[in-house]
Amino acid sequence: MVGGSPCTAARKASARLEPGTSGTDDVAEAQCLLQRLGYLLGARGIDGRYGSYTQQAVSSLQQLAGIAVDGIVGPSTWQLLRTRAAQGG
Repeated sequence: MVGGSPCTAARKASARLEPGTSGTDDVAEAQCLLQRLGYLLGARGIDGRYGSYTQQAVSSLQQLAGIAVDGIVGPSTWQLLRTRAAQGG
């Protein structure tokens, strides 16, 4: 993971994240928010790599929220992640 803990700072990342993205604090931030919402990210947990567990978690979140399911973290999914995490799930 790049930098410090993604869970302690509300960085407000807005980068588009998709499978294969790695080495950025933005991926780790999204993973942290997903983990706060109870999604499992595999044995590696928050590792800054947008792999299959992260994609599956994002897709599940999108489906539950009734937004387009594409497994990509774009503006709508960032907003959803932050809103739900701030509300405690």
